[in-house]
Amino acid sequence: MSNTSTALVTGASQGIGRAAALELARKGMHVIAIARSTDALESLDDEIRAETGQSATLITLDLKDQETIDGLAAPLLKRFGKIDALLANAGMLGTIGPLQSASPRSFEDTIKVNLMANWRLIRALEPLLKAAPAGRAVFMTSGVVPRPRAYWGPYMASKAGLEAMVQGGNLLSSLTARPITRAETLSMLSHAASAAFSDATRAFKLSDEQVV
Repeated sequence: MSNTSTALVTGASQGIGRAAALELARKGMHVIAIARSTDALESLDDEIRAETGQSATLITLDLKDQETIDGLAAPLLKRFGKIDALLANAGMLGTIGPLQSASPRSFEDTIKVNLMANWRLIRALEPLLKAAPAGRAVFMTSGVVPRPRAYWGPYMASKAGLEAMVQGGNLLSSLTARPITRAETLSMLSHAASAAFSDATRAFKLSDEQVV
């Protein structure tokens, strides 16, 4: 088992996911970065190398490819033995408009990425998180769940489902989810190397107003 703290970040090629991956690397964690774009992941790795002298583990993966998620655990277990932190950040906005205007494929893809992919990540990675001294998982959701917006039906449904799943699942059997701000999220992530997420709960909510 590796002595280095490891953090797996989905949606790591841009936005909050990229910023978090960089911050985790700066604090000494080995980043396992997942995104759809190989070029964007390689750009992230170049930046991590330039700042830290260390490389990231890059996994090109479209989270709509559900069965591939199931296969993540075995190679990660073999190489690292554990995962100290999971940031399930990847998301898909989907169709914005009257619900009947969403195509079946668009609706299904939104549910796959925002809800089902996170369920599969929990199933696949729970043993690796439990193998860490204080494994923690952070799931990004949205303020549109408590404050609905017209025409955001597929996205709202997927994020409401994510909240219910994480808060009601066995992953949280002895813990309580609470909302935190983007600044608090990144502050928590910046201390992950030393605290291994031990000062936080396993699931968090992030209001969409604070997503950039």
